[in-house]
Amino acid sequence: EPCQGGRDAAPPERMQDGEECSCLYWTLCDDVKLLKEERLLALHDGILDCAKVVAARMVEASATQGLLICSERIAEQESFNGGHMTLEDCIVRLGQLVCRWAISQDPPFALHIGVHSGRIKKLKLRHGEAYFGEPLLEAKRLADLAPQDSCVQILKSTKDKLNVLERLPFTCSRVNDCYYLEPSAELPEEVPVSAAYESFSPSGGQSRCTAEFRQMLLDHGIDISKFGKGQAKTLDELYRNVAVEKKSYFVGKDDSLERHMELVNISLTVMSPKGHEMELRLNCEVLKDSTLVRRNQKPSAFIEEGAGWKSAVDAFFKHRLGLPAEIRQELLDQENDVNDKVERIKSMFFPGVDTMYITYEVHIHIPDPNRPELRSIGLPNMTGFDTDAIATLPRATWSWRIRGEELSNEEALERLLQEHGIDTNDYPPGVISELCDELYESRYATLNLRAGHLVRNIQIIKVWLCATILSVDYVLRSKGKMQFGKRERNHKEGPVTMRMRSDQDWKAAALSCLYGKLGMDEAFVKSHLVIVDSSYRLDEEVEYSRSYPGLKTVYNIHTVKCRVKDVDNPEMSFIGLPEGNDFAVTRVRQSLRPSKSSREGVVSTLWFWKPRNQLTETGDLLYFQKSFTNDQTMSGEVEEFTPMGRRQLEPPMFLRPSDLDESSTSLVVEELMRGRSTNWSRAQRAAKRILDPTYNLKGFYGDCLAAFPELLLYTADEDSISSSGRSNSEEYQRTVGALFAVFWCMRRKMGGAESFCFGVDDEWEPLNSWSKQPRRKPEEIAKRQSFFTEVEWDRIDELLHDAGLLCDGVQGHDEERVLAMLVLTAIHDIMKIVSLLPIVQEAYAPYRGYKAGETIHDHDIALSYVLDHHPSALPSYAGLSKKQQDSIRFTQSKMEYNMGWLVQAEAPAGALFTKLKEYVQNGADSQDLAFYFCHWLTDLAGAEPYPQEGCEKFVLKFPRKVLSSFINSFKIVGELATKSESQVLQDYLVWRWTSHQPSLGAVPTGHGSIAALRLVVMAQGDSPSVLRALQSLAAEDSDVLFRELGHTGCKEQLFSLEQPPEGSVAMGPAILVYYAPALMQKAGRVDPAAALRILAELFRQARQFWPLLPSSSGSTVTVRIDVLKEMEVKMITAHTPGEVWALEKTSSRDAEVKKLCLGSEDLTHALMSGSKLRVLNVSENRPSSATVLGMPEARNWVNKMDSRSWEDYDGTRSASALVGRSQTWDVR
Repeated sequence: EPCQGGRDAAPPERMQDGEECSCLYWTLCDDVKLLKEERLLALHDGILDCAKVVAARMVEASATQGLLICSERIAEQESFNGGHMTLEDCIVRLGQLVCRWAISQDPPFALHIGVHSGRIKKLKLRHGEAYFGEPLLEAKRLADLAPQDSCVQILKSTKDKLNVLERLPFTCSRVNDCYYLEPSAELPEEVPVSAAYESFSPSGGQSRCTAEFRQMLLDHGIDISKFGKGQAKTLDELYRNVAVEKKSYFVGKDDSLERHMELVNISLTVMSPKGHEMELRLNCEVLKDSTLVRRNQKPSAFIEEGAGWKSAVDAFFKHRLGLPAEIRQELLDQENDVNDKVERIKSMFFPGVDTMYITYEVHIHIPDPNRPELRSIGLPNMTGFDTDAIATLPRATWSWRIRGEELSNEEALERLLQEHGIDTNDYPPGVISELCDELYESRYATLNLRAGHLVRNIQIIKVWLCATILSVDYVLRSKGKMQFGKRERNHKEGPVTMRMRSDQDWKAAALSCLYGKLGMDEAFVKSHLVIVDSSYRLDEEVEYSRSYPGLKTVYNIHTVKCRVKDVDNPEMSFIGLPEGNDFAVTRVRQSLRPSKSSREGVVSTLWFWKPRNQLTETGDLLYFQKSFTNDQTMSGEVEEFTPMGRRQLEPPMFLRPSDLDESSTSLVVEELMRGRSTNWSRAQRAAKRILDPTYNLKGFYGDCLAAFPELLLYTADEDSISSSGRSNSEEYQRTVGALFAVFWCMRRKMGGAESFCFGVDDEWEPLNSWSKQPRRKPEEIAKRQSFFTEVEWDRIDELLHDAGLLCDGVQGHDEERVLAMLVLTAIHDIMKIVSLLPIVQEAYAPYRGYKAGETIHDHDIALSYVLDHHPSALPSYAGLSKKQQDSIRFTQSKMEYNMGWLVQAEAPAGALFTKLKEYVQNGADSQDLAFYFCHWLTDLAGAEPYPQEGCEKFVLKFPRKVLSSFINSFKIVGELATKSESQVLQDYLVWRWTSHQPSLGAVPTGHGSIAALRLVVMAQGDSPSVLRALQSLAAEDSDVLFRELGHTGCKEQLFSLEQPPEGSVAMGPAILVYYAPALMQKAGRVDPAAALRILAELFRQARQFWPLLPSSSGSTVTVRIDVLKEMEVKMITAHTPGEVWALEKTSSRDAEVKKLCLGSEDLTHALMSGSKLRVLNVSENRPSSATVLGMPEARNWVNKMDSRSWEDYDGTRSASALVGRSQTWDVR
């Protein structure tokens, strides 16, 4: 797409077809989620600034990648005089300038750059122009294969075309026939006196340009104002280069100055015993902080003014290699091959100063390597050696290599290790490559020399996250880790820990650690945590590495304490506070070289809160010698309460996607279940012995796990998030919790009620309020006890009896019926695993509103599709008797009823009751209806992913009266026989309003009343706050909510409470926002007004896909907001540069909220597919004007008698006649 990069970006340059040019392709490898809009704009501005230096043009760009081009035509247009620079010189220099700029930023940008030259081709498209051809494609390939961040990768053919930059020290890449250039690589004339070497030089770091030197330049017509700008060196650097370092000198030429630089490259060779000609190479130099800097080049020396190459070589032999005078004289007196090359170039570093480069290539052969005087340089054994620092030259390591041999990083590193006595012959394959990545690419380690030994240096940040829970001091510890689909064995618990980059300071590392391991961004940390600077400590541990035997490793451990400000803040719930619950964090570990399997980078870590007084390791105890919170506490205060986190079960074996036959047209679930069968003996034992007093929960769980292969489906795609917004592993825990709920409800009088309320211990025995383990808060125990004593257990027993599960009280049960319930529970939520969703086949289309080729995104309808048309895909269902199959199909397929939609007022009346009403009127089996309600009850009871802790969803999170209302609402379905769907729903909503405690006042009437009733039920929280927020909404938002929540989804039906004008007709389709109650309960609990604005925006944009029409009044469409339902308002409304919330139409009756990256394939595909995407404006700073409920306002109705034409409302075609209406409900 055309470049939209920098703020002042010029329009893209139009290249000519077939024009000779050099291309640079760049791509940003940072996690874009970490970037802000300002940073992306700064990146583009920085690249464009660098491009101006060499007259390059940006011709294509997106937010995170782009194409720049240099050509002779562009240079001529820009009046750019590069001297002797070829196009290849220009583009390589540009790449290096961009890399230097990128690493200078804080934090640095991770750029990959590839360059290539050739003739570019132009393609004219309908919307503009595009480019292709070898230079572009090759540059992109080289960027994709870049071996590390911020380097320029080129082919050997490009390297051979360099003129000015041919002396740059390129590194041989892993990619065949490729080299790469690091940002620190410099031409000899660029190299300043390094700060690391200044201690060795008496005056190098202090020399400043003198007035006489400055005047000399002016007298010769040199514009000194250009120095220090762009890539030009400063006057001080020129002065040091000429007057102090003696790397060059000035020669008067007519009225101008010409800078001369003489350099000798030394090829010192010797013949090895094996007949190879070996050449001396400078491996690396050691800075004064002991860090190694790679060089990988032949030795060279500058020639001072008036001296010849022999003088420079002699000085090198004497001062650098320490050779005696006799040896030096012999080597210089023999016949040596000498080639010289003279170039005159306009220097890009010293503007206005013409430079003549005189380079001597000298080949000196050592005839007798066995002379004792040569042992200091590793002869005759050709071993590596070190030289000490002298003057401005640092300490260096040298090696002998076969002449002409180019080594990759791995080969050079392996030689370096071997030269320092580290045997790499027994290293497993790939270890050297990993170490190379660690040193030169990810930069998580450095190599140092200590007392002559090579040492690997690692920086580690350790953050102790601390919280005070009920006056007890806790620390966050990791309990376990799962990566690559496997649980990490022998996991050692510890605080939040991460390796640091070698150039990172501890504070930045601490923030990165909290974000990378717990998902806390910097803004969150500043708002809710305190990093205690005074607690910072640096320790050093030295040991030999197990990964790299023989290589000593120094671990620099930076430890700091971070304290939670307010554990009761609702935004801390995602880390288990304030209860101190266990929690898991799943993250994608970024890789520079993603593998073919996207699952490789997924890591899940289980965390738990541990009392500080239970720490046992000596190092931990020493660190916490001071007060945990740095606050004074009573020395005699003793805390007896130590709550424990929630427990989860070990998941079963993982099903691998590789098990699938990609050529098969079968359903995914059918392929995964192929060859697997139900263990009917174990399944029947679970059903038969469910009331056996000698049968316990452990045996029941073992039987279910062994019996139902469908439980493995929850592990089929362990890296992804299910459609419920939870991880697939959590969905497995919830399914097991529902099975446990069935077991406990059936055994209510045999310890089931206690287990339902309190859970079971580690021996699978029921707990009670007096149980000592697991330790729980007194408030939690009181809640559990209250539920146990107050819930209407008889009503649950009655429901089980009505469903045919219990017979003759607790003494008998229907084994076949119980088995059907267990099967239904095991398979009910499998279609929440997104990768299992079926696509409607032509033979069965349309299916419940889905057309052929469309993916069924509703997990209930998806399961119905499988049961209706592919029943054999699920072996446990297929093996049931026809009667029990019919019961399950009735609840999942024919009934088309979702109890959760009713009890949370989630769906309009049509979606809820239309199909069910038909079956009630046709005499539906009451036992099957009760069977469904029983399943719904146990399914919701197990909704928390901690099966052994009891049915916490009901026990801890549902008010008792609300639960009783739910159970009572089961009977409301019977009213469908005599009432319309909309009347039944309206009666239910009124009942919920009038039974609300505390009282909400009179039932609202008039336009917007149904919206108020539904929102109160959805929120299940502080209802007055929700109603006040609704009252204060801007008119454009409240109008949307009043209208959309008031649609019935039923033909010719309107809600009577809305008091529509006489002659009004229904409109449609109605919109069902799937998980709207979850949004109101999560985000709405903190900020109900913001949650309502988000909900209004969802309705507003969805209506763009499905305009209101009378002919659609009997239909309902679904908008899925799975990604939003568990998020706080702050996270939803936060602006992330480069990303947008969008609503995408996924089928003729579905839409889904997604977060898309600008320039991503998903966004491009959606835009290309037509009107299937709407960007959501969920910003909390949207302009609005307040409206007051109760005042006369214009509202939308459709009147049969209205003769006016169709009107546009919110950009859609709707039949509307505006009629004023007053509200007759208020907010207390």
